[in-house]
Amino acid sequence: MSFISLPVKPKIVIITSSGDTAPALAPEWVEARVPLAHLTLFAKRVAPPAAYMGWLIGRDYDAFDSAQALVKGGFAGRCLLVSRTSLPRPEMVLSELSGAFPELSFSLWSAAKAATLAQAYCEALSFARPVTPLPA
Repeated sequence: MSFISLPVKPKIVIITSSGDTAPALAPEWVEARVPLAHLTLFAKRVAPPAAYMGWLIGRDYDAFDSAQALVKGGFAGRCLLVSRTSLPRPEMVLSELSGAFPELSFSLWSAAKAATLAQAYCEALSFARPVTPLPA
């Protein structure tokens, strides 16, 4: 018996909080919007998304809070961090986060470019999937 497997469009989970707005992203690339308070449980119960996206520093959480919740939930994968301001040494921030959470892979984007970069990221994942030939 054979079957056809259609590719699933990669999507991003947006981390939200009660005290802040979420990073902006076109709805077609958003799988869910999950409050930080529910992030660990969400990560435990769903298939891993293409990435989780949240603020580097929000009004009531930061990247360490969200990374800790994701790791506690068993997630290992991409975290897209969005910064409202330009940082003098972003590589230092990424190095600290990577050292503290080796199971996560971090990208740091400016708020002005985040939506465009997230769309490009999802589109690249859509076209980068290997195609397995059907048996003869």
